[in-house]
Amino acid sequence: MIRKGKKDGFTLAELLVVVAIIGILIAVSIPIFSSQTTKAKAATDMANVRAAKAAAVVDYLSSGSSGPATYYYDASKGTITTKEEDAKIITGYGKSTSPVSNATGTPYDNGTAHIVSIYIADDRTQIASWVLGTGGGNTGGGTLGGGDANPDDTNPSTKLPNAFNSSVSEWNKEIENKSSYDIVPGKVYSDNGKIYFGVDANPPYHLNGWDLKNINLDVLTGWYATDKYTGKIWNSSDFSKERNDVNRGDLCKVGDNYYVYKDGGNTTSGPDLSSGQWQKINLN
Repeated sequence: MIRKGKKDGFTLAELLVVVAIIGILIAVSIPIFSSQTTKAKAATDMANVRAAKAAAVVDYLSSGSSGPATYYYDASKGTITTKEEDAKIITGYGKSTSPVSNATGTPYDNGTAHIVSIYIADDRTQIASWVLGTGGGNTGGGTLGGGDANPDDTNPSTKLPNAFNSSVSEWNKEIENKSSYDIVPGKVYSDNGKIYFGVDANPPYHLNGWDLKNINLDVLTGWYATDKYTGKIWNSSDFSKERNDVNRGDLCKVGDNYYVYKDGGNTTSGPDLSSGQWQKINLN
């Protein structure tokens, strides 16, 4: 009798079973791995926000600051700066493609890794935002170092459109070490967390040394030398007919330009038809 030798290895059916089992394991493990990766990115981003807040608060308190301030955090160095031009060259470090719980904006959006900014208000509350950064994306939430922010999106630090980002001047720095100052029509000023616009006066409103020490922008608004921003932005299409619900300090967008309503009344046909009631804003 010829006895057949035993063959080693798997049959085709056994191989198919093994392949199916491996496929199932991979299908189960991929979403688990992806979920863990997403959580790890979010944890890193939230840790950077906490570190940025801590560094900003320490600097704010130790420097004796009293007004609002915006800080930018460099995670690779663990340092902060208040200069936007320096912040623009910080390498972006945001990782999450969805917003994280302790800051506005998205850490990594449309190819751009953002950095953390901390805005400290008069009452010392802190607002964290993902802004600036590096990459090729175009997103809102601040000025981007690698691509421009959507100019129509709102900057959480100023409550103004991003189109204003490079045009806002801090009042205290504007008048620092000056013996006199002329309010600039169309200029955007920030003071104590509020936004003001210089308006046209003939001649421009002149402040001497005593004025600079004793008069603030709220007083100048009462004198119609400036207007305080209300947070309201109209579009030119809103003025297809005359309106009677417009307030001093409202903005209106006409094309790529912005105008502030400077009149004492509430009735206007918009910047196009009632140009004398509106001041064009100087955007850089």
